[in-house]
Amino acid sequence: MRNVNKACLSKLAWKIKYEDSIMSDFFRVRFVNADGSLKLSYKSSSIFPRLKKVWQFESDFKRWSVGDGKSINFWLDRRVEEKSHADGSSLDLNLFKGTNLKVADFILDHRWCFPPVTSSYLNESFGKASQIHVSGSVDVCHWTLSPSRAFSISSA
Repeated sequence: MRNVNKACLSKLAWKIKYEDSIMSDFFRVRFVNADGSLKLSYKSSSIFPRLKKVWQFESDFKRWSVGDGKSINFWLDRRVEEKSHADGSSLDLNLFKGTNLKVADFILDHRWCFPPVTSSYLNESFGKASQIHVSGSVDVCHWTLSPSRAFSISSA
């Protein structure tokens, strides 16, 4: 029963993060900071402590399809690879936590547009990113543990 509860809470967390609905908007306003992280505390809620326990669970199993790039954090979100750009670096991950650089910041007219850099790590990151197709539509988050790529309670 504990696993079913965790799966249901994980589904709720997924909906709060990625679904466009009145319910998701309500929960985002109550529990989520502007940068997408969960608020540190929320005293008048019975669901918040449980939601907090599963908030990061889905992060390891999600991948983004790039549309317009407005929903995707360039450094922290995974697109094709198993690791985000931040995870692939040798830098302290806390350096990236406050960044709000979006993939859209590097897209111009549905094409990648990276600034010239001297850093070999940035050149490598930009090179990997430039291999990803930009559709120009809305960004879509996929669940990698399901053949349909949709988050389901049974796949959690």
